Amino acid sequence: MVAIQFEWINSDHDCQRYGADKRRAIRVQAMKSVAASRKKTGTWGKQNTRQTEIVICDNDSSNSNSESPCNSGKGRELHRSSIRARDALKTKAHAIPIVRYLKSDGIPATAGPGASALTQLGQWNARPPRGMPLFGFEHLSADVGVNVLDLDELTGVATGQVAASMLSEHRTSLDKLIVRRRQSYLFHIPARYGHSACLDDAIRCVASKAKRVLLPNNPASAGGELDLFGLYGKALRSLQAAVDDSNDWTDPSILAAIEILSICELLDSPSRPCAWENHISGAARIIRARGPSRWKTEFEKALLTSMLSPIICEAIRLFEPCFLDEEPWKEVIRSLVIDGGNHYSPRGQGYMQLWSLGIELPGLLIDVYRATAGSESLTQKQIDNLEARCRKHKEEIVEWSRNYDKHQSTTPSDETPLDVRIELYGAGLSMLISASRFIGAISPKERVAMEAEAVKYSTMYLDVLCEVNEKNKWASFYLQQKVVVATSVLASTDAWLEGEGLNKEAPNQRLIEGWKFQAWCDSMLGEGMQFDPEEGYHDHSRAWKTLYKYPIQSVNSGWNARTATFGTAVTAGN
Repeated sequence: MVAIQFEWINSDHDCQRYGADKRRAIRVQAMKSVAASRKKTGTWGKQNTRQTEIVICDNDSSNSNSESPCNSGKGRELHRSSIRARDALKTKAHAIPIVRYLKSDGIPATAGPGASALTQLGQWNARPPRGMPLFGFEHLSADVGVNVLDLDELTGVATGQVAASMLSEHRTSLDKLIVRRRQSYLFHIPARYGHSACLDDAIRCVASKAKRVLLPNNPASAGGELDLFGLYGKALRSLQAAVDDSNDWTDPSILAAIEILSICELLDSPSRPCAWENHISGAARIIRARGPSRWKTEFEKALLTSMLSPIICEAIRLFEPCFLDEEPWKEVIRSLVIDGGNHYSPRGQGYMQLWSLGIELPGLLIDVYRATAGSESLTQKQIDNLEARCRKHKEEIVEWSRNYDKHQSTTPSDETPLDVRIELYGAGLSMLISASRFIGAISPKERVAMEAEAVKYSTMYLDVLCEVNEKNKWASFYLQQKVVVATSVLASTDAWLEGEGLNKEAPNQRLIEGWKFQAWCDSMLGEGMQFDPEEGYHDHSRAWKTLYKYPIQSVNSGWNARTATFGTAVTAGN
């Protein structure tokens, strides 16, 4: 037995500090026995195999001269990726695989190049890399310099033209907006990267575009406009090829690629206002074509959740009913709820309840428009049924609002971010505004009362926007996208109540004049309103051209900035 030798280190007094040489000697002595045991295992000084890329090789023992997966990097890769890029990476990384030869069915246990004798379970063999390699989504993030997951909040955009205009005008700069993530479908992307050409091309395109927006003066970004066009064109071509494939068009990666390319359009200048809408319309058609039975995985459910608000707004813009209002699709929306999560976070119970009400709006808008325009001859019973539908819709929104306030006051532990709560608050107000106008257009007895409520809710909406404009960039970003609903009501309220507002011809004498409802729709769906918290809002619609100065703090709206609640706003709303 080899005697263990000790090196004695004397201390003159308790407060003495050892030098570097003595500290090293102490560490060496402390680790001697551990080092001796490690040397016996045969892994002394070798690469930590758990931190490198893994490949399962299917080598044939009879072909010993064939190209080895150790050299080619081929094989069945076991996916593993990180959501954070290594910002300090200076050179492109390459995959250095570790090969495992298994003695199992279909994978013979043979010794590959450099491999030692194998056991029944196989063993790990590797060529130690110079450094830990990057691959897959992680490699893309390091190569481009932008993590696509940081664009997560842009998956919640409802109206692309407004959002793109705000981003281009730097009223809500992108670098200040990417501070929080809402756990959307983007968090499933790292695991799917490398499996779909159209998705990979879309991710690289949007990452490169985001880098150019965030670092416009970066030398690496200079002169790269043609490269961006090339990446965008490649992404469109691979997407078209995937959509044309009769076997793969239902792949959720195709839908994800479309939604990611819509984000790319938001980062572009608003010179192409229809580009974002074209992508959203295409995504909506694919969702409808897939049918209600194909939304089983969490990735698919996250994709559909992110599309709810854009689909509703696009249906209104295109003036067509929302297909999600059909009963099979309503069942799908109910299945998107995650039990046990924050009630008003995305895919929470309260969040999904609100959008379940929102899908009814396009159909009601079209039916009321057709009734007031006189394009269809409706009986009194049909008008009564339409009015009952509008009232029921408004009552359900009021009930949701009350539950929202109750939850906010009784559940302080809810971790739903304030800007998400403000987004829901604004969406609820815009629905109440529309429902009040619908009822007022049909019921002459309540026209004045319903218009007063519509004006109240509109004023509340602008109060909130003025208050959060500088304090919470994301909240302002959300509210600006739907502010046209409020501003169009405030701009048209005088004309809406002008005269008796009744047609003389039966059976539509109870309905408001068609030109008034048409003008309101034009104000929302046409060029619409531009609102500035300092200057008021300017109406560009054909019906009325006036500059209105919005009186800030003109009413007691009941808005609570700390808890984002409706307060007393809906207590009388029925």
